[in-house]
Amino acid sequence: MSETMRTIRSIVEGDGEVEALPVLLRRLQAVAEAWNVKIEKPVKIPKGKILAKDDEHIKRILQRTRNEGCDGILMLLDSDGDCPVMIATRLRRIVTTEISDVPTQIVIAHQEYEAWFLAGIESLQGMRGIRPNAEPPQAPEAFKGAKERLEEQMESGSSYSETADQPAFSRQFSLDEAHRRSRSFRKLVKAFGDLMEAIGEPISNWPPPALTGGG
Repeated sequence: MSETMRTIRSIVEGDGEVEALPVLLRRLQAVAEAWNVKIEKPVKIPKGKILAKDDEHIKRILQRTRNEGCDGILMLLDSDGDCPVMIATRLRRIVTTEISDVPTQIVIAHQEYEAWFLAGIESLQGMRGIRPNAEPPQAPEAFKGAKERLEEQMESGSSYSETADQPAFSRQFSLDEAHRRSRSFRKLVKAFGDLMEAIGEPISNWPPPALTGGG
């Protein structure tokens, strides 16, 4: 691995992800022992701007992110009921045109980032209003409204706060259970490894056995 510190910038759509995604990426970084990488605070872009027919706004965000200096970019969006493949395909086309010189990974959380918490909710039992007997749904990503489904797993009188709870839950939820139950979380883990390799910090044995049930 290179002795030069590498930098990753993210692009997200929500206020919660601005704080939560770096927490999650640093957890993956710790599992990978990829200490030569700096995780920067994400750039926020409203999803409406991303999905607009006019590509100019997303092009400007991509160019600005590249110009601010980074070795790699990770884009994370919720599908919110839209087709993840269609969203990712459109974004890859723009990325290829605008910032082909910067390694970029695109991950679509299906349906929402919070579905990953549902997938590992046993590890959140008793935390920030989550019921001590909370259980994961059979298919955490099958339906829209992950935030509402997460709130249903909370004690009476508690409510889910994206800006407060999302970073806290990102620090605590079980990575291995989310990896086992959530296809889009597995894609995030793979994207992280692919991005590390692309910026010159390859991770051996990724994803690790601890996440794949082998250890």
